[in-house]
Amino acid sequence: MVFQGLPVSDPPENWKEMERSVAQILTASGMDAEVQKTIALARGTVTVDVFAQPKKSLYGPIICECKYWNTAVPQEKVFAFSRVVGDSGASLGLLISRFGFQEGAINAARYSNIKLFSWPEFIEYIKPFWLCETTRRCLGFGRVLLKYSDPLDVPTHLIGDQGRAEYKKLISKYRGLVQLLSSLSIEVISQVEYPAMLRDGDIVRAADAFVNHYADMLQVRTADQLFTFLVDACEQAINEFENVFNGFDLDDTPYEEVAKYADDLIEALFPE
Repeated sequence: MVFQGLPVSDPPENWKEMERSVAQILTASGMDAEVQKTIALARGTVTVDVFAQPKKSLYGPIICECKYWNTAVPQEKVFAFSRVVGDSGASLGLLISRFGFQEGAINAARYSNIKLFSWPEFIEYIKPFWLCETTRRCLGFGRVLLKYSDPLDVPTHLIGDQGRAEYKKLISKYRGLVQLLSSLSIEVISQVEYPAMLRDGDIVRAADAFVNHYADMLQVRTADQLFTFLVDACEQAINEFENVFNGFDLDDTPYEEVAKYADDLIEALFPE
């Protein structure tokens, strides 16, 4: 089962699917990931299974080697992979094995920038990065929907009676979603020790608290399910609002014009 590119249950069924899934996971976690990419080394070139570049410039590339074998990975494979990671200038190497690692391989990676994972271990390792990226996405959606749901902040005077009727239905339909996103924003703010520095760790803690509070209410079991629901709902809501205001300048909102229709439209936000 896949939520926003994050496989959360079934492992891949072959080596190609493993490579694709790793790339999808890293992409969903805020990186630019490619499968079977040829990269330059200190001497020559090599093709790696998955190459990922974090979008934050302070972090270097990540190289992933996927071993869909029926045997444990030996230490010589770790040594070879370590040379590729080092000669390429990558910051981290992830070696993901279907069948585990020999003791020598584990010892070889212990004091290096190579991490050894089974498939479930890789998923657990990457989840905080995915959760942080997806939370940031939802916060961005929230800012857009807060604008759309404020009758004084969109050009309701330009869309005619039919457009206003449709708009009123939408702000009523998505009232709960906007409130949910506002709660997420408040949770994030409450976790920030220094307001000017929104760190990834702050976001992950806020997301965990948010999930613990709303998972039962929304009948979901995991953060993956909750945030996938949010992303899907936000994309649908924004698309529907965009259809109503298609072709109009959203910043064309003279108060004296939009205020004429505000009282009627605000009723949709505060039903009796």
